[in-house]
Amino acid sequence: MPKRVVRQEFAIQCTAQSEFIAAGKLNYILSDGKLNGCMYPDGKILWSGEIDKASFAPKHGHKQTTKTCFLCKVRILSDSKSLYKLEFIIHREDPVLISTFANRLQDLLLLYEKESTAMNKLNKWTLHV
Repeated sequence: MPKRVVRQEFAIQCTAQSEFIAAGKLNYILSDGKLNGCMYPDGKILWSGEIDKASFAPKHGHKQTTKTCFLCKVRILSDSKSLYKLEFIIHREDPVLISTFANRLQDLLLLYEKESTAMNKLNKWTLHV
């Protein structure tokens, strides 16, 4: 019998003016990882990337592989003009590790937004939407 592939999914949200800005924020918070996008003829983009497990779960003892690969779809929420949902798909990982990854990404995104707001305020920059 073939081995069943375990597929873990989770989503986080962020504010942005476009899919590219949302993906840029994700790329920034994955400072030790990478993110790439592939645009299909219908205009939809599938983002993929990898991150070092040690950067979000340093206490987790993973000695075989240190990288986790993922797929990500960035979608605007239908009732919003600036709220995007980042939907992640990760295969063959420990559910506890996935939960840690999801929580860490959300925390990093909140920290990014807080620091961005503080920097804009400090420099008296205004954002034009």
